[in-house]
Amino acid sequence: MFDSLILDMVILLFFTYFICSVILSVLVEMGASILKVRANDLEKTIKSLFFDQKWEAYVNQHILSSPFIDALKKANNTNEKPSYIPAENFAKAILESLRTGNAQLTTVSIQQNIAVLPADLQKVVLGYIDTANNKVEDLQKQLEGFYDNSMTRASGWYKKKVKPFSIIIASLLVLVLNIDTIEIIQKSTKNPKQLELAANAIQQEMTQIKMDTSGAIEISDAKGNKIKTGRADTAILTQINNQVKVITALNEKLNSNVYSMGYKDGFINEWWEKDNSPWRNIFLKIVGMFLSVLALQVGSTFWFDTLNKVINLRGSGKKPEESLKNP
Repeated sequence: MFDSLILDMVILLFFTYFICSVILSVLVEMGASILKVRANDLEKTIKSLFFDQKWEAYVNQHILSSPFIDALKKANNTNEKPSYIPAENFAKAILESLRTGNAQLTTVSIQQNIAVLPADLQKVVLGYIDTANNKVEDLQKQLEGFYDNSMTRASGWYKKKVKPFSIIIASLLVLVLNIDTIEIIQKSTKNPKQLELAANAIQQEMTQIKMDTSGAIEISDAKGNKIKTGRADTAILTQINNQVKVITALNEKLNSNVYSMGYKDGFINEWWEKDNSPWRNIFLKIVGMFLSVLALQVGSTFWFDTLNKVINLRGSGKKPEESLKNP
């Protein structure tokens, strides 16, 4: 067993990073959606998949105008480009462009209508048909894989563009919520018993938090209702607000006796009137918040995985028997 003061403090610190990273990702996605950053980068990436001159025209006519892509647009603004296109929808849009009327789609009919596609895409599709065992389903899966591999480029462009915005939002978030790494360490280690109870409660609550491969997080509110973070283009503003409220409430529940978000002692007291060395306190506050901003840039997926590893190290998977209680 590794139930030590250091591990308990690390669990509390990493959980705080995880909570704030989730809030940050929601805020960044909302901003990127409003500014259409992701949608523009997605279209740019799709149009740069091939250098064939006919490819861009094909994208506009058969992919972006496909019913499989239209279904992803917002109901109140059908002219707005989607911020995210699943691989399945992309592959189906290509295959649908090869269909003759309402006839059943087969690998034979695809080969007969292959001239509809730009030359470079023709080579890709014909190459996949050779390994698809004459099954349209297998061909679709291979097109989906081709799309997924290509989208890593879009992900890189997107992250590069939103990085400055993410740093600004993270700085404001850390300042408003008073996420001070140094203070978290100092306060938590002053009360080992409450820190242990907080770590136990975090360990128990983490079993109720789920994360899928896309980074979406599912949690339960006090009534047991499931609330899931999602992409900003598909999430309703009210749902996003509820997500932030539930996540913040969870953090307050676990850390109220050790370290709480916000300025419990008042903004001035936190920054200035703590001791006889106010300038030293301000310097440490700035350094502590700077460390928190850097930590949030890593992302919620990293902190979720790392936190679970530390929890396993602390208790070898054993569920805690105690929960955090008010003294």
